[in-house]
Amino acid sequence: MKMDREIEVLSKLQDLMEGLNAEEKIRVVTWLVSKFRLGTTTLVLNAHQATPAQQNTAPASAPEKGTRPAVETTPTKVAAFDNFEDLFRAIRPNSDSEKALASAVFLQQKRNVTEISSAQVQKELKLINERVSNITQAISALVKKKHIEQLSKQGDSQQARKQYKVTKEGLRTIENILQQN
Repeated sequence: MKMDREIEVLSKLQDLMEGLNAEEKIRVVTWLVSKFRLGTTTLVLNAHQATPAQQNTAPASAPEKGTRPAVETTPTKVAAFDNFEDLFRAIRPNSDSEKALASAVFLQQKRNVTEISSAQVQKELKLINERVSNITQAISALVKKKHIEQLSKQGDSQQARKQYKVTKEGLRTIENILQQN
């Protein structure tokens, strides 16, 4: 019975994806993998944009002249990621500070946010169902490591709203993590 349900879902997916181009299909599949936390996967593409069946069954051979070989690597630059969830999954943060840094880097590099607040960092994480238990401690640790620097503070109290920016060292840290993963 379970197999019948899977076939029904696959049939509906095929119908829904039929009108999409290859890049759109890749985004949908990548989102599904990420949404259901199915682990890390690699989509193999070549210059022909072969169908998934062709990609899985074609014999290995040298690429044709004028085409690029298939690529099976995780992007190593933040610029290669179009959404935060993909970047987050590629980084696989080990701590609250790494989660906060990943969020801040994405906001600054991809959303062009020049002054980042802890609330923005937390909101970006919340959108992908991730949390930092104490955002103030996580950002304070990043400031101490010089991965983030404080730009301004609105108010006199210790709890006043602060604005931050990611330093070159913070960006380099995320890109090094991407290379290692």
